Amino acid sequence: MNATFADYIVQLGLVAPDDARRISAWAARTRTPIGLIAVSHGLIGGAHIDLVLERQRSSCKRFGAEAVEMDLLTQTQVDVLLQVQQFRQAAEFAEGIALAGIISFEEASSALGAFLQTQQGQEAVAYTDAETG
Repeated sequence: MNATFADYIVQLGLVAPDDARRISAWAARTRTPIGLIAVSHGLIGGAHIDLVLERQRSSCKRFGAEAVEMDLLTQTQVDVLLQVQQFRQAAEFAEGIALAGIISFEEASSALGAFLQTQQGQEAVAYTDAETG
C-alpha cells in the first residue's frame, strides 16, 4: 500500500484535508507494532521482542530487519506484517472518520473496500511488470 487511505478518501472528496490530518494523527497513535502482530499470530514470542528491541538499541535498524537478521522472521513474514499493519491503520482511520461523524460507517467501509481493491490492482501490475521486465 503506497498511498494512504487518508489520501485516497480526500481525493474522492469524502473527507476534508484538515479532518483527514486530525483522524490520521489519532490513527497513527493507535498503530500496532509489527512485533505485537507477529506475537498475536504465534510467529514469535514476547521474549523474542525483548531480544530484538535490545539489538535495535545499538543497531538503529527497523524491528523487521533486525528480526530477519536474527532468523526469528523471514523477509516474507515481515513484508506481510507490514501490510497487516497498514491495513489495520487504514481500518482505524475508517472507524475514526465514521465515529467522528464525518461520513457514515457504510461510506467509510465502502471507500476502504474500494481503496484496498485499487491497492491490490496496483500490486498485481507491479508484480507483472517485475516478472516481465
